[in-house]
Amino acid sequence: MLEARVNVEIPDYMGKVKSISRKALATTIRETAVNIMKNILEYEFPAYVSTSSYITTGEMVNTVMFRVSGDTLVIYIDGGALSAMPYDAANHEFGIHEGVSGQDFRHELPGVLNDGGGGIVPHKGRKFMDTAFDQYQVILIELLAQELAAAGFEVSTG
Repeated sequence: MLEARVNVEIPDYMGKVKSISRKALATTIRETAVNIMKNILEYEFPAYVSTSSYITTGEMVNTVMFRVSGDTLVIYIDGGALSAMPYDAANHEFGIHEGVSGQDFRHELPGVLNDGGGGIVPHKGRKFMDTAFDQYQVILIELLAQELAAAGFEVSTG
């Protein structure tokens, strides 16, 4: 009896793709996603623009936070990172990032600015989260494709 055996080593392509993707998510993609959100917030809420009743602080850009865990990247706005200053009774000035009754409004503020709301000065939301997500869908996919191509994978996007 004549017998032949062949051992074929099959590379772990999926493991390599996952490893490259996770590394890109924790570095290049995360950094780009945070910068996109900061640029949008800097444009939408610049510092020291004043109206008859308000002067913007420009602090929204400093509230962009992230969490990376495995295959998940979360970009979020932490209203608690905004400053707070109570009502100034001597000068009859409203407090910074507080409601008209003196309640801390920092945590709710990003949502109200994004979605819009009523209250004393009703306004349309700026939809900055939607704007960021639209950019993420294009830019972050391209970044991942570049990382995979740099590792020797044939990649196409479209």
